[in-house]
Order: sequence, then structure tokens, then C-alpha cells
Amino acid sequence: MRCLGLAGALTLAVGCATGPVVPSDPEQAADSHAGAGLHLIAEGQPEAARPRLERALELVSAHPQALTGMGLVAEAAGDGEASLTYQERAVEAAPDSGPVLNNYGRALCRSGKIDAALEIFEQATAAEGYQSPEVALTNAARCALRDGRPSIARERVAEALEIAPGFEPARSLRAQLENEEDER
Repeated sequence: MRCLGLAGALTLAVGCATGPVVPSDPEQAADSHAGAGLHLIAEGQPEAARPRLERALELVSAHPQALTGMGLVAEAAGDGEASLTYQERAVEAAPDSGPVLNNYGRALCRSGKIDAALEIFEQATAAEGYQSPEVALTNAARCALRDGRPSIARERVAEALEIAPGFEPARSLRAQLENEEDER
């Protein structure tokens, strides 16, 4: 029994000494760090995500997901200028990525560049392989509504719901638009 305890302790000590397996390819390692960072952001922990995203950018300076993540971290911290800069860099790194374009559109909208944001949301929606165009359409609707353009907002919400009828953010926005219309 004592031998098993010693053998187990040695196995544990050796296992701890070697640490986690890290991919030797910098791109794979950056993907891993960026993925972990984005997961933390999704879990509501943007500051905890920062070191993972920074590490991804140390490995690959133009990693689009890490740049997008850093933009979201900056947004959460209230730094709109840094958020927009990170999102611009992400688009430079992945100009045809629907999710990257969508986040850039959000940053443009928050910075008051509504026309540019609406154009970027259209590009995101049309991006080949983008699996969630209803997200970009709903964000475009929110942006248009924020700028006092309810007719554009209604059009984009209708498009989003045509693609994904059960998409709750679009359904909620449609209800809001209908209530506002009824109040007039």
C-alpha cells in the first residue's frame, strides 16, 4: 500500500512538473489562447480574458479572434476608442469574416458612425460561410433605431426573423418597434 502511495505521488509530481501540453505551432497556440479568452468573455469575465488574448497576440500579432476579443475587453472597460481600433485591426486581418465584421459594425455604431456601421453589417450578413447573419441584421436594426431610423430597423428585423424565426433578440426588438409604433 505504501508503495502505491509513493508511486502515485511520483506520478503526480512528474505530471505536474511537465505542465500542460502547449501546441508547438504558434498559430495553433494563438488559436487556443484566443478561444479561451473568447470563452471567458462569453462567461462575463472580460478582464480574466485579457491575458489569454494578449498571449495570442504575442504569438500571432494579427490574430483576428484575439483582436476581436481585445476589442470586446476594451468595450467592457468603457474604452470605445480602443475597442474600435482593435475591431479595425481584426477586419484588416480577416476582411471576409462575418463575425469579425459584425463586431466592427457594433464598434462603429457605438462610436456614432451609423452609416458606416450599417454598411459593415450588410457586409457581415453577406459574408460567405457566416452562420449567424441574423445577429448582424439584428445589430443593424438596433443601430438604425438608435439613430432614429425605425423603418430601416423594421426592415432588418424582418430579414433577421425570415432567416431565424426563433431568434429571441430579433423577436424582442420587433416587439419594441411594434410598441413604439402603437404609441404614436
